[in-house]
Amino acid sequence: MATMYSEIPDNFDALHPYLITGFKNCKTAVESASLVIFYDTCAIQHHSMLPCQYQAKLYEYLKSKKAVVAVIKCVLMELAGDNHHLHPAFIQYLKAMAENGIKIILFDESYVFDFLADVYQSAATVNEKLRYAVRNFNKATTTIKETVDNDAELKALVSDGEISTSKDLCDHFFSLTRSNKQHEDNLGEQLIGICIYMLLHLPAEPTHKFTIFTDDKGAARIINISTRSIPADVSDKRAGIFSSAKLFQNMYDENFLVNEGELKEVIEKIFPLNISVLALMEKSDLNTAEYTFTVEELAHLITLKNTIRIAF
Repeated sequence: MATMYSEIPDNFDALHPYLITGFKNCKTAVESASLVIFYDTCAIQHHSMLPCQYQAKLYEYLKSKKAVVAVIKCVLMELAGDNHHLHPAFIQYLKAMAENGIKIILFDESYVFDFLADVYQSAATVNEKLRYAVRNFNKATTTIKETVDNDAELKALVSDGEISTSKDLCDHFFSLTRSNKQHEDNLGEQLIGICIYMLLHLPAEPTHKFTIFTDDKGAARIINISTRSIPADVSDKRAGIFSSAKLFQNMYDENFLVNEGELKEVIEKIFPLNISVLALMEKSDLNTAEYTFTVEELAHLITLKNTIRIAF
């Protein structure tokens, strides 16, 4: 049975002034950005825990990338939880981000239809891409699977039958799936994955423009596999996937974090004990493997050249 989540948190008015809403405004923000970061729920929770001086460094890093931030509807629901209330720390984090010049989009997942329809001029063509996107995630979460299995229109979508020409199919899928949101189903990450899968078909956009910030290894793995399933003759683009550890290494490499002490402070704020990363190590530079480090060990390794390259 679905948990009673709400698409509009009861204190949404405190956040709304700092968000870009509506498809036209969203499209303008996305097209003018060099990087579009889809923030998942755990990444917002984690980054809102950082001390203010490090949040400011993160904002400067995002500005240097000409990034916009996208928060999908499902993530907003997850942040509010089943008490329908956004924690003040989440509001403050996003509010300060906007005040520091970073555009934040409240991204209705069904916007992906409008993005692709503007290019392909065919609802059937867009729905075909939706078909393959949903198929990739249909087995990844019970919420999507249960939603599809209990709706005739969506069962037809993932079948091998004729592609629907309905302009409302995409909105129907996302709105119905959100309404079935359950505790701990990782639905936010899955819907971000479907959005990115579809947006990778935009021909004018560069690879890695559409990126997810997440600390969920399972979700990252599924998104990576699904987007790599797009045939090369359709799109050679790939999703950018950043964990907090990978983000902090990049920030150190680009001098937004300036020493080992700062690295240690940001890592331990999110991961107070040990931290596991997927990485390339100097001793094995061909394949990533999972390594577990203390906070001190990882902070030190990041400061050493050609020793570790965090993949996730």
